[in-house]
Amino acid sequence: MLYNLFYPLHETLAFFNLFRYITFRASMAAVSAFLASLIFGPLVINLLRRMQIGEKVVKQDSQFLDDLHK
Repeated sequence: MLYNLFYPLHETLAFFNLFRYITFRASMAAVSAFLASLIFGPLVINLLRRMQIGEKVVKQDSQFLDDLHK
């Protein structure tokens, strides 16, 4: 989507010529997905906690591990 938005500007600014390369587009997709997970991840976790959606983790191996997961 950004390719269609920015690539026509490559005649004006040479920087936008980078959008031709699939490696640049793939790496920017990975970076944007990582940033989105950093931004929206805590919000989703808090929302799930407020809705009391979770998993009961019971560790029978050790009482110490069981206490850590509470």
